[in-house]
Amino acid sequence: GAFITSWLGKSTDDGNLGHDMAFLAIPVALAVALQLFSLKPKVADKLED
Repeated sequence: GAFITSWLGKSTDDGNLGHDMAFLAIPVALAVALQLFSLKPKVADKLED
């Protein structure tokens, strides 16, 4: 937590906050994709009873 806060603070000071927030979105997207792949949520199919 402290590392990310420090890194984002330095990024804001340098004017790169938008770029670095987009960079942080990559691991978040990978984590969501991994969870969807591994948990395989069931889709409500209203055609079957």
